[in-house]
Amino acid sequence: MTELRKVETETERIVWIGFRGQPQSSWVEFRSLTYPPHPLVYNPQRSDAYWKIGLTLPDVARAVDVLREQGNAVSEPEQFRDIGFLCHLKDPAGFTIELLQHTFEDTFRVTPPLNHVKLESYPLQQPVLVGQITLRVADAVRSLAFYQTLLGMRLLSIQAIPGKFDLYFLGCTTETPPGPVASPSIREWLWQRPYTTLELQHTPSKHTSSLYVAPPASPLADPRQGRAGFTTLAFLVSPARFRELQEVLPNDVTTHRTDSEYGAPCLTSRDPDGTEVLFIEEDV
Repeated sequence: MTELRKVETETERIVWIGFRGQPQSSWVEFRSLTYPPHPLVYNPQRSDAYWKIGLTLPDVARAVDVLREQGNAVSEPEQFRDIGFLCHLKDPAGFTIELLQHTFEDTFRVTPPLNHVKLESYPLQQPVLVGQITLRVADAVRSLAFYQTLLGMRLLSIQAIPGKFDLYFLGCTTETPPGPVASPSIREWLWQRPYTTLELQHTPSKHTSSLYVAPPASPLADPRQGRAGFTTLAFLVSPARFRELQEVLPNDVTTHRTDSEYGAPCLTSRDPDGTEVLFIEEDV
């Protein structure tokens, strides 16, 4: 990932990073104090609404070799049931990153160079994008109503892991899956999409609306305690869609402002679990 933009004030540093050449991939925004008393550390809990980001790529084993050569601790790649071939690592602040292969372990084929570009020119020796942003939800029906019905995201896949949890994948796309959304046959197709999907994890045996802890209003709410964390899920939307959202989002949890950091009008709302959702009007 490379630095796409940087803003620095007297008290705060804001950096956007992403994958150049992947226009449909999400970017990640980091915020930190300009002069922190000590490094902020994220201590993940299973009660957190935020779980991880996932990077999708053609060859997980190759990426693991590169990362380990650089001294990074990475779990051993494995085929997780009929979900995917994957592994995990943590960034320096403690956030979980999943590496998810485009294909299952038994259907993997070595990726040839693309358009005569040497794969060694990529940091992980292959093209990579942000494939998933994963949130835990307390009520799958309410969350799907918010993201699918209210926001207009398309449900692309439902993946049940018996005895553990159910996964729902949604995208800002007009694409239609090549099979039933609950079928394992479409999962490799899903991992090869050129855009980022939102992954909702729901544990069926847990129903309380207060199960998951919503992110704090700011990751710097108490920097003296070294607290860091996920705060906001953001979408770029067209001016027309921005006006539509002003009409349909619930007034009691939605605010409208012009944000100097983005140089555009913004809407801030909250999903059923309290996670902040930001809509930035895109200059098109």
